[in-house]
Amino acid sequence: MRDLDRNKQPIWYALYKGFSPLVDEWGNETGENLPTYDPPVKLWINVSPALGEDEIAAFGVDARYYKTMVTTDMNCPIDLDTALWIGLGIPDNTPEEDFPAYNYRVASVQRGLDSIRYIIREVTKGLSDGGD
Repeated sequence: MRDLDRNKQPIWYALYKGFSPLVDEWGNETGENLPTYDPPVKLWINVSPALGEDEIAAFGVDARYYKTMVTTDMNCPIDLDTALWIGLGIPDNTPEEDFPAYNYRVASVQRGLDSIRYIIREVTKGLSDGGD
């Protein structure tokens, strides 16, 4: 029941590859690193509505919201730190250069006997901004 086609929605994901050195306009390394990702891939998966809680902090309210994704495809390649584009209305034929910054990233992967559950968190910066 948790993996019915009618419960799935389209998302795009890009697998995390590692870091690459940032270079300036003369080709010199700046000492900073940027995360690198594979090209984005479209996937239909079950995504929950936002879950979370508000917490009173010293300088205001800290809202910690997250979503979950569930699939019964035990070969799903999504892993920790995968970049996700969810709910941005990206068309099917969008080339990877025109992608906006990603808006979610995988925070935890929980594997069961017959399903995988991903905890995903919203990020404020994406690929074009060098991560969050």
